[in-house]
Amino acid sequence: MAILGVDVYHEEHPNWARFWARDNRDAGWTFAILKAGDGTSKHSWFVDNFNRARDAAGGRYGKSAFLGVYWFPRFGPGAPGSDAQLHPYLEQLDSVGYGKHGGELYPAQDIESPDGSSNALASGAQIAATTRPIFEALRARYGHAMLYGRSFYERVSHADNLGADIAWNPSATSREHEMPTPAWPRERCLLWQYAGPPYPNLTTFPTNPIGWQPCDVDVYKGRTASEMRSMRAFRRDLVIGGDSSGKLVLGAAAALLVLSHL
Repeated sequence: MAILGVDVYHEEHPNWARFWARDNRDAGWTFAILKAGDGTSKHSWFVDNFNRARDAAGGRYGKSAFLGVYWFPRFGPGAPGSDAQLHPYLEQLDSVGYGKHGGELYPAQDIESPDGSSNALASGAQIAATTRPIFEALRARYGHAMLYGRSFYERVSHADNLGADIAWNPSATSREHEMPTPAWPRERCLLWQYAGPPYPNLTTFPTNPIGWQPCDVDVYKGRTASEMRSMRAFRRDLVIGGDSSGKLVLGAAAALLVLSHL
């Protein structure tokens, strides 16, 4: 069974009880990733939405139900610097106790350059100067950080992972197209976004959870929900149970991930 998830980026209040319901669980719906903000702006709905999602997951949280967070950085001409964007992101993470509850996934940045936006005018150097310090700060705090995006690699060195160590690959195709760069070998691309408006679903995976409208949908590259526990983010200044090695094997992705929470 595929391990499926959604990413939520609008000012909306989904029915989280419906998302975590048994029929969706049996269909593979296991995780949700919420947008926390954009540039220097924190989304006001994020904290309530995240907490409601976690509460609705109940005892499944951290076992077969997981939540992630991402930020949309601005890096075009005139954009604020990385520090000005990092601080509100960290404030949002702190406001929900990110990394303290055992069900949070690696935090991410959504690196995109929509046509007509200032991001579309950014050079590769500007993209790297903004996003790399944020990824490095996330890794220092949580051990790992995840990069979403691919088209920007037309402007950034193909050997540059920008300081992230896990990739979330947007590829609205019938089969996943690998990231267009050697910086991201297949075993480091743990999530695949396979569909979402306005892009049609060309796969055999479901278009949306039961009882939800079509939305951005993703699949985890492992085979079981228990394997997804290897993607959990922990505050590095906290000690959470586990063995002394902190090593977990990600089955289908064939990746040996060294967790840094101990």
